[in-house]
Amino acid sequence: YILRVARNQRRENGAATVPRYRLPTALLLLLVGLAALIAGGQALVEGGVWIARHFGVPDWLIGVSVVAIGTSAPEIAASVVAALRGRGDIAVGNVLGSNVFNVLMVLGCGATVRPLAAGVVIHGDLLLLAGISLFALLFLGVRQRMPRSAGGLLLAAYVGYIMVRVIHPG
Repeated sequence: YILRVARNQRRENGAATVPRYRLPTALLLLLVGLAALIAGGQALVEGGVWIARHFGVPDWLIGVSVVAIGTSAPEIAASVVAALRGRGDIAVGNVLGSNVFNVLMVLGCGATVRPLAAGVVIHGDLLLLAGISLFALLFLGVRQRMPRSAGGLLLAAYVGYIMVRVIHPG
């Protein structure tokens, strides 16, 4: 999907135009799009979890890879489209809003239902998250932009993180 959007965006000439809809049509499109994102995310996670379990992959690795990617797919798509349309502010706002929501609401709701326990494994992950957040903050907060090279470094860091977690799970 992301590659198709990128390819179609490159074919367009000139600046991206914002389609004009009546409010009821825009609300309907928003709801249909949200439903499709939710259904697609669920299908991606369920299929990935089944495949991972079939091959004996541990639950924590499913969580930090398959589930994380599946639940982030809508944010990835929205950020790529926003970046292609020259709306970096929306892409960055999407990431910040999503992460604030995940930490405060998702963890908050889960802990309200039942206290959450995290193994020692998670502590190193939290330190890594803090370091990567600082890296992103240096670019976005100081330079007011994130170049492609920094984006590539973030992608490589995620791949490296997964590789390290597979090789050294504890």
